[in-house]
Amino acid sequence: MSDLELVRWLIEAHQIAVVPGSAFGCEGGLLVAISYGALRPESVIEGIGRLAGGLGTIPA
Repeated sequence: MSDLELVRWLIEAHQIAVVPGSAFGCEGGLLVAISYGALRPESVIEGIGRLAGGLGTIPA
C-alpha cells in the first residue's frame, strides 16, 4: 500500500482526511501529515480517535 492508497482508504473507511507524506517529499513509507489547527477541540478528539482506529486496522 502506498501513502496515497492509505489516504484514500482512511477517507473511505473511516471518514478521516490526512495528507500523504509524498506531498512533502517523504517517499517510500506510509507517512501522513495531520492538520488540526482550525478545528474545534472536540472535533480534534473525534478525528484522532478515528485516525487511531483506522491505523489499527490497515489492510495488508
